[in-house]
Amino acid sequence: MASQQYSRRAFLKTAGYLGVGLAVAGCTLPTVPAGEAAAPSGEKMTLTVWGWWEERMKIFQAAGDDYKAANPNVEVVVETIAEGIWEKIFAAVPAGTGPTLCKMQTTNYFKLRDQGLLFELSDDIFTGVSLRQKYPEHGWDQYGFFCTPEGVQPAVFTYNKQLFTEAGLDPEQPPKSWAEFYAAGEKLTKRDANDAIQQAGFQYDDWLPLLNPLYQLGGTLVKRDGDTPTANFNSPEMEQAMLFFIDAAQKYKIWDPNFPYVSDAIGNAQAAMNIGEAWVHGVYKTDFPDTYANLGFAAPPTPTGEAQPYYGRKNAVLSLALMKNRPQAESDVGLKFLEYLVVDRLDTQFDLANISGLVPAHVELMNGQQVKDDPFLTLGNQLASKEYDTVEVSDTLNTIIADALNRILLENQSVAATLEQGQAELQQAIDDGEISHIY
Repeated sequence: MASQQYSRRAFLKTAGYLGVGLAVAGCTLPTVPAGEAAAPSGEKMTLTVWGWWEERMKIFQAAGDDYKAANPNVEVVVETIAEGIWEKIFAAVPAGTGPTLCKMQTTNYFKLRDQGLLFELSDDIFTGVSLRQKYPEHGWDQYGFFCTPEGVQPAVFTYNKQLFTEAGLDPEQPPKSWAEFYAAGEKLTKRDANDAIQQAGFQYDDWLPLLNPLYQLGGTLVKRDGDTPTANFNSPEMEQAMLFFIDAAQKYKIWDPNFPYVSDAIGNAQAAMNIGEAWVHGVYKTDFPDTYANLGFAAPPTPTGEAQPYYGRKNAVLSLALMKNRPQAESDVGLKFLEYLVVDRLDTQFDLANISGLVPAHVELMNGQQVKDDPFLTLGNQLASKEYDTVEVSDTLNTIIADALNRILLENQSVAATLEQGQAELQQAIDDGEISHIY
């Protein structure tokens, strides 16, 4: 399906819908389905916003309540869908029963975009505002102008300072290189009389674990010829990335793949170190406050101790997209609410990012006092510019990567055979269209 764009001229015609006019820009007005007319000035309008995770959706609702206070004819209804949201979205939007706006998740964002179910915006969709300048670190060329960004989730090294001290390590000098990481892990690992790990030196984040060392080594998952990716799983860099984990488990014996999940292992002080996505910071802070007081955060250890070329993988977290197949007047006012969030509600943007441990994507927040006053966000801001965005990070991709590690560590498959199988699986996923927007 061909994409449609909003135009500045067409959108400005909707200014009379709201008591507080917000100037907006773009490219081509969406077609109104037969029998539906634009709402006259002052007509009651209901905007719906769908998403998941109630705590986050409460932030959208608070902004919607403020918007209604300034625009009494507009009701903003935020719905939290705990399970099956994407099945509902893919069924409802084509049928014209979907929401006005929806919180996006990367893989389904691309599927919705490619099926023509999202309105395309533009850099200058909002008068006097360049989205590229407001969100300078976002990969607009890769993601397109179908959704606004929320923040950046960098890879962060987490370690338990108390356990460092008990092991005779300097808690203010976390390891910077892989060699230092392994050496610290050996001192931090404790075993029982049967040689089973009781306290692990390290526990990994099982979401796309191979990508951090892969990018640190300068490798890539795919090669691209224009818009067409080709699998690059069977590479020397991927082999070395696998060896990072194999050595941790088998050579230095600081990690057991069967250990509890990372947030529990770190939160209960069963593991001393982790390299993973920044979101887990919020889990430690909320669910394990006693342990959180002892945690330190730093750049992930790299082969050399430097980001040459990267510290690891970062993840752009997306915000709201405007859905198609709603009445024209509703879509137009939905775009005004989107502008309100982007231009007028920096507080909402900060809250949405902060609740997930993200570095806010908006330039004024990235460089603002709230980020500077928070050591974790300051660190994340420093790391984000030195980390690589895979762009499409799907369950399919994670399964390929996780299965590869499991075949080596749990099934004793050779690294060479694993590389070949991973290459075939990744290429098949690309050929089947399961993975299209990977970089």
